[in-house]
Amino acid sequence: MKHETAQSVSRRDALKTSALAAGALALANSPARTHAQAAAADPFKYCLNTSTIRGQELSLEEEIDVTAQAGYTGIEPWLRKIHEYKENGGNLADIKKRLDDHGLTVESAIGFANWVVDDDEKRAAGLEEAKRDMDVLAQIGALRIAAPPAGANKVPGLNLDAATERYRKLLELGDEMGIIPQVEIWGP
Repeated sequence: MKHETAQSVSRRDALKTSALAAGALALANSPARTHAQAAAADPFKYCLNTSTIRGQELSLEEEIDVTAQAGYTGIEPWLRKIHEYKENGGNLADIKKRLDDHGLTVESAIGFANWVVDDDEKRAAGLEEAKRDMDVLAQIGALRIAAPPAGANKVPGLNLDAATERYRKLLELGDEMGIIPQVEIWGP
């Protein structure tokens, strides 16, 4: 019978250790499952509504980075934040690239155009604002825009038939711009 000391290693132990080391090395050098692969395997898309992190006062770029780091596959930014980025010299193509690099989609964006108000002049200005917003969103690859009843949510007696016709106009504008307006109900 062979005696082993703490210093000696049997052939069996050496083979076991070698096999474990080879396996660990193979795992360490194999490409990890990418964010995009993980997202594709999941039947649901998870989207961060950036209003939940507004208090952190992050830049648009930081919001995109945080969204990806948290494991989301989509983002819903505020249009004010996108416009602020652009007004400060930012390039929308750079934002599109950052989104693409992170594997993020802009599922929707939050804007406050007055598309449903009773005042014809304000509504026309609201539709122009919505058009500008949709143009910006199209440039970053967005799919939708939230269409809350901005300007009309605290006005009693909104004619729902008129609101339906106004939404139809917003949908037609969306068809032209390649962005889907989604009615978002909030307020009293």
